[in-house]
Amino acid sequence: MNIGDVLGDSYQIIEQIGEGGGGIVYKARHLRLDTLVVVKQIREEVKDRVYRRQEADILKKLKHPNLPRVYDFIETDEGIYTVMDFIEGTSLDNILNNGSHYTQRDIVRWGRQLSDALAYLHSQTPAIIHSDIKPANIIINSNGDATLIDFNVSVLFDDSLKFSVGISIGYAPPEQYRDIETYKKVTHVNTIPGSATERVFSSLMGTTDINQVAQKAVYHVADEDATEIWDDDKTVILKLTMTIDARSDVYSLGAVLYHLITGKGPEIDFNAIVPLSKLNLNISEGLVVIIDKMMALNPDDRYQNGIKVHEAFVNIYKLDRRYIALKRKEKVLLVAALLSLVFGCGLVGFGIKRIQIEYDAHYDSEVLTADNSANNYNYQVAIETVKALEEEKPERLKAFEREAYYLYLSGDYEGAQNRIQEIFASQIVVENEYNTKDLIGNLYAIMGNCSYELEDYENAKHYLEQAFEYVEDNPTYYRDYAVSLAKLGDLEKAEDTVEIAVSYGMNQVSMDYVNAEIESSKGNYVAAVSLLEPIIKDKLDIEIYNRALLLAARDYVQMEKYDDALNIYIMIRESGVDTYQIGENIAYLYGQLGDLDSAEQELLSLAEQYPNNYRVYKRLAVLEVQKQDTKANENRDYHQMQEYCNKAFELYEQANVEDSEMEVLKTQLKNVKDGGWL
Repeated sequence: MNIGDVLGDSYQIIEQIGEGGGGIVYKARHLRLDTLVVVKQIREEVKDRVYRRQEADILKKLKHPNLPRVYDFIETDEGIYTVMDFIEGTSLDNILNNGSHYTQRDIVRWGRQLSDALAYLHSQTPAIIHSDIKPANIIINSNGDATLIDFNVSVLFDDSLKFSVGISIGYAPPEQYRDIETYKKVTHVNTIPGSATERVFSSLMGTTDINQVAQKAVYHVADEDATEIWDDDKTVILKLTMTIDARSDVYSLGAVLYHLITGKGPEIDFNAIVPLSKLNLNISEGLVVIIDKMMALNPDDRYQNGIKVHEAFVNIYKLDRRYIALKRKEKVLLVAALLSLVFGCGLVGFGIKRIQIEYDAHYDSEVLTADNSANNYNYQVAIETVKALEEEKPERLKAFEREAYYLYLSGDYEGAQNRIQEIFASQIVVENEYNTKDLIGNLYAIMGNCSYELEDYENAKHYLEQAFEYVEDNPTYYRDYAVSLAKLGDLEKAEDTVEIAVSYGMNQVSMDYVNAEIESSKGNYVAAVSLLEPIIKDKLDIEIYNRALLLAARDYVQMEKYDDALNIYIMIRESGVDTYQIGENIAYLYGQLGDLDSAEQELLSLAEQYPNNYRVYKRLAVLEVQKQDTKANENRDYHQMQEYCNKAFELYEQANVEDSEMEVLKTQLKNVKDGGWL
């Protein structure tokens, strides 16, 4: 394609930025959205395999903070093209080649993010296998986050489940070469008889006779099934079927992380790869254990998919010998304390002190485990973890504060407030060595944030002012205070409060979020959404991410972009926040889009979950009116609407609340009766 060409009436070519085994890569501009995209023209030799399975469309629905969005698959007379996000940043390939500085913490962070992306891909139906993970296909953005790019290879399916597979030498596992003869031909490695490499290929081919393995190679066959190789910067594309699966991606990601840790790529000769555990490196033991397992030559010995790798990274500290030893010491010290009774009070005191120190470490590690669970949306697991600590040490506030915070993150705002009220009533909120001002201030801040989400902005402001009495310099308190002020219409004071938050160290993500809230309060919804989109894409802070999603959804509704709002609410639900309000909003948006059947199904599901909530029956009654309005007069039947109304009125009386919409519903029912429909 030429500079200036427009593909599919939407994507204008800016420049060619690469060419590889899969095709030519261009930078382009999405004309409607005015954003940069990547256009890749599929190579002639493999394009006939594209589009033969509808699963390729699955990629267009993928949404993950560490993956680019897939906009389009376009077929023209000139070829087939894929269109994805253009990810600003530097490839790991450049970082490695330029000797750029990075830390072990960076490696663990990237491993966690990329394994999360693989977990997402591998959990699709059918599973999506990337099959060409290498440093050049990983971009690090300005925030230091990793994005896995280039899905072109992963979508080249044909009807017989064969697909073209990219082999990046050094990062591809044994099974990706298909057989030992292809491996030798591609890598120019002469394997040693009886070596680990030959044994693995024997196992993969289902035989222990290496001579049979060699005879199975078809590299020399000169027909349409022959393997063809295009050599391009050590990247090889094989058109023959490969026996790969999610475990192949696991190996490749492990090889990339191995390169980051050692400063050199894994040996091409599998037999010459030295495990990290055999190298004298000053790195975390947990990281060594994870990488060595990811790079096991036999797929059965690896983590079986990205989900398992991500779990390992989340719990990396548990693989450290110090943590394992700590767990053992907890048991040993309890026995030692009992035995020390024999040797007198002095020794007893010493033993108790030792136990106290060890228990403090146990307490903190369990809180960290709970936080990790919450960060992965496993809120119930997180709550159960800290509840166990509450029983063990009911005088310590930390576990109680975390429980309230997890309830808030999960969207159970009333539940979080009720729990905090119980905590205050139990009289454990007393300052001491363990119950610091920070923890007490956090409880008030959580109360305020719950009030905010319940649209009780006056109380939100009140609780945050109480939080200031305990901690005067917490930037997140000022951030949330500014948001509440904005909702109350005090925009000038809100903007002054933002400046205070910045002076106390508020980060850029929080700043963008609070500015979006202020713009939204002013009615500048487009400006607000433009500030929220990077927060949602980067997903750096789970709390801000959740709040940004909710605000973006509300702003899209105000802009009457109901499709976008619906997609956001579905994302919120998929992230683990599944409240009544989320379901009601989804039903409302289906109704606005004219999909009344989906709206009804959503409301009926809510009726099962919340059988005593009058609001769901109120919504069902209103929806029933909408449904009947679509019919000819002679075909209308309002009896179902009447049933929903009666149920709503009955539950409304019991709820003892004020709701002006219920008066409107009574009027609607009266009009139906007066019109002779009932």
